[in-house]
Amino acid sequence: MNFEGVTIKKIISISDSDTEYKVSDYKKHASKISDHSSVKRYFVYVEPVPAWAPSAKGSVADAINFWQSHTNVQFSYADSIKHTTVVVKWIKEADGPYAGYVIDGKIIEIGLGDSDCGKWQPYDSKLLSSLLKHELGHVIGFQHTSDQNDIMNQQISFQ
Repeated sequence: MNFEGVTIKKIISISDSDTEYKVSDYKKHASKISDHSSVKRYFVYVEPVPAWAPSAKGSVADAINFWQSHTNVQFSYADSIKHTTVVVKWIKEADGPYAGYVIDGKIIEIGLGDSDCGKWQPYDSKLLSSLLKHELGHVIGFQHTSDQNDIMNQQISFQ
């Protein structure tokens, strides 16, 4: 899949250990996102979670809390899509090899599962939270890293 000239790869891989996110790296590079003297504010509209995907509940809040605690950004929830800076959309299964992606720097689409094994299976809450952290990281200005333990690596490792 290609958006604005950037090819996005599937960001899921399976690991036997928990991923340690390098908080110091986010703080060190926070100047890329915003001036330290001011807080960068985002208004987020989240589509209602489908009833058949209860594992998605709480994943947006988890991702928002992660970035607010590690960077100089603040998020507020919006009641409608009208005056937002970020929109989170849920899709049953993302196209091709992608589990999540950002469109136009504003719209985050997150697949809620996949049918790679023949039958559709929902992703668990830990994976959905990791996907949202990664994609929200792109929205606030972080690019992919080569560090395999970093949430901004092209592949997310999870247990």
